Amino acid sequence: MKRPPYKSPRYSFGYCSCSAGKLSGSESIYRRRPSANDIASVLVPPRELPRFWKFLYRASPITYFIHGSVVTGLANVPIHCAESKLLRISPPTDVTCGRYLDSFISQSGGWLKNPNATSTCFYCPIGNSNPALEMYGIQFQERWHNFGYLTAYVIFNIVVTFGIYWVFREMKTKARSHY
Repeated sequence: MKRPPYKSPRYSFGYCSCSAGKLSGSESIYRRRPSANDIASVLVPPRELPRFWKFLYRASPITYFIHGSVVTGLANVPIHCAESKLLRISPPTDVTCGRYLDSFISQSGGWLKNPNATSTCFYCPIGNSNPALEMYGIQFQERWHNFGYLTAYVIFNIVVTFGIYWVFREMKTKARSHY
């Protein structure tokens, strides 16, 4: 029996993809069956990882590099839902969609395709990419935080590399002086 394709949003980057600076709600950047490698993926939110893998997620510099790169390129990008992803809402009689959903949209976000319509409202629940990024623990406010961690990691590795080199070089020099 053939298994259906795996379609969990947990292992895909939202239901969005980048094309010419816009995100389309009908496509997926990363959709396939999960493998053993996915458990350490930086796009899996830490809350969904087992305890030990949370430590590896936080200790890996790749996490901070990917988060910094993704948030720099995708933050505040408007999302345009495909027709099939739009929610259809019927407003009360003689009330426009914009007036009917104005307070809801101001609290929840998203956008209306037809704010002046009086019959069926087409609503996209995500207006920009920030809520989709936050589902994965990626926040625009942490971009310099991520850069700082990555910089500290690189500096630490350089210092340790030269420190280990110096220690073994001194040991070699002391060993020669004893003979």
